[in-house]
Amino acid sequence: MNILIVDDEPLARNELTFLLKRFSSKNQINEASNIREAQSCLLQEQYDLVFIDIHLGKESGMTLAKIMNQMKKPPKIIFATAYDQYALEAFEQNAQDYLLKPYDYDRLCKSLEKVTNHIQKSKSHQESRQVFSVCYDEKVVMVKKQEIISIEAMQGKTILYTPKTSFYSDQTLQKWLSKLPKDQFLKVHRSYIINIREIKTIEPWFNQTLRLHMSNHQAIPVSRSHVKMLKSKLDF
Repeated sequence: MNILIVDDEPLARNELTFLLKRFSSKNQINEASNIREAQSCLLQEQYDLVFIDIHLGKESGMTLAKIMNQMKKPPKIIFATAYDQYALEAFEQNAQDYLLKPYDYDRLCKSLEKVTNHIQKSKSHQESRQVFSVCYDEKVVMVKKQEIISIEAMQGKTILYTPKTSFYSDQTLQKWLSKLPKDQFLKVHRSYIINIREIKTIEPWFNQTLRLHMSNHQAIPVSRSHVKMLKSKLDF
């Protein structure tokens, strides 16, 4: 997990970091000592979990929790504090748990397992939504996002190309573009969307355009107006 610890006491941050690494060496951990530093971290990275102390000097960890709950994809929150009287307010801020200092390792592990299960269920739900229905041989077939190599616009419809076959869809190219993840799919021509993970080779073409050779042996043109975006995406 990618974890942020927000606590104004360095020793408390060090102790929690040690325990989190003990739970899993794969945990990536950053630290912040106040709300401003925490906001800066949250703008730079996507965190799975944030530990928040209630008293951050003259600031309140509740203020940070309220700010985080306004985010489009807020991280999970666990309050970690020496004070037990704020538990009700903490859970009103959608906290996953409320831990008291000094930390009890077994109690911390139970809390982390709970959060991990929540995250895994959420990811499974998101992945299940990345399945699309298309027509094939007078049937409705479910196509997984990762199976799509490219999509071609043709005569008002679209064709989805996968490793084994192709499927016709009544949806427009623009509609498909709005549904697919932007970090994986890119429009490279007025008639084509491609899965950038399925590009095998790229070659220069005429008039400063490019041609892509895909994993299914398709040759797809990249129009001049889309060359810059493709180069930026692939960093070449």
